[in-house]
Amino acid sequence: MKKLVVLLMILNLTFYLVNQSACAKNPKIQVVEVSSEKFDILIDGKLFTTYQYGLNNEKPIFFPINSPQGNMINRGWPMLENVPAEANEKKDHIHHQSLFYTYGDVNGLDFWAEPSNPAKNGKIIHRKLTRKLEKENQAEIELLADWVAPDGKILLNEEKIVKFTALKNYTAMDFDIKLTAKDTIVHFGDTKEGMFGIRLTPTLHDSREDAEYLSSEGLKGEKEVWGKRANWIALSGTVKEEPVVVGIFVHPESQNFPPYWHARGYGLFAVNPFGRKMYTRNVEPPLEMTLQPGESFSFKTRLMIYSGKMTPDELAKEYENYQK
Repeated sequence: MKKLVVLLMILNLTFYLVNQSACAKNPKIQVVEVSSEKFDILIDGKLFTTYQYGLNNEKPIFFPINSPQGNMINRGWPMLENVPAEANEKKDHIHHQSLFYTYGDVNGLDFWAEPSNPAKNGKIIHRKLTRKLEKENQAEIELLADWVAPDGKILLNEEKIVKFTALKNYTAMDFDIKLTAKDTIVHFGDTKEGMFGIRLTPTLHDSREDAEYLSSEGLKGEKEVWGKRANWIALSGTVKEEPVVVGIFVHPESQNFPPYWHARGYGLFAVNPFGRKMYTRNVEPPLEMTLQPGESFSFKTRLMIYSGKMTPDELAKEYENYQK
């Protein structure tokens, strides 16, 4: 009888350990080509994001961006035509399309705003996916694109490496982006309209009582963080009863580190290595940059989405891990 009890205890323990091991197993990431204009990033077979680059678009974007529990953290419009009224989305700033990388003053041309003036608006055109790697809970893609003037002249070549990581309650996108002047001088002017950004769903707006920005400098809310320099900013809030933290971390190897933040209460969450004069409201001189043909600058950043709540110390530790 005692041997039977011991045997049952061993079997129960074995079952428990196997079950715990299965539960602790990290999610699997896949990169799947959907059509000639987009491919999906799947986590355990469920959509995390889609890279969309049709030539009719003004720029490549990642849409949607889903939380670890599958809730969309970005605004649906204008990518979705029939957004439910209960979503309470505003149809402003049509160029705030999910997750994007653009700039508002490149040789006097606007790659940021909606194409209201064809003579002044440039396009960013995806060229090809040059590399794809998948390994358990990580994946990496390398993308090439061109920044093209209205007359068809290529001003910049863009090389973008995006690394995806998924854990149980955590997803991250690490961007390593290099812009190289092709065969002409390229000037980045001082403007607040840039550079790496996401337009968030209404329930994650800092203007709400239950959502708030926090910077690495300890500043809180749009009024304190907007136009200031910081290593990182995180936005905490709720999406469909799921508490989430959306963080943007910038690596010290990025141009003009630490960057300025174009973080608005209405949902735009963006970071900009330039724009000092605009962000300081003309108190400080312009922060601009000129590239000679063949010269480059780089920008490295992480978009983090965490399901749950994080303390300031935990966010600081996460940023420390990112730097490594």
